[in-house]
Amino acid sequence: MPTTFHAKVCAKHQPFCLDLKISFYEPIVVIPETIHQCHLVTR
Repeated sequence: MPTTFHAKVCAKHQPFCLDLKISFYEPIVVIPETIHQCHLVTR
């Protein structure tokens, strides 16, 4: 069973945060220009 991360991605142009469940095999791409902050917490 692959390790799953819970990522909260906040974009500058969005008033809300996106809750994403990301698989360990899937890389997360964070762009400094569009992403305000990205928190990765192991679940």
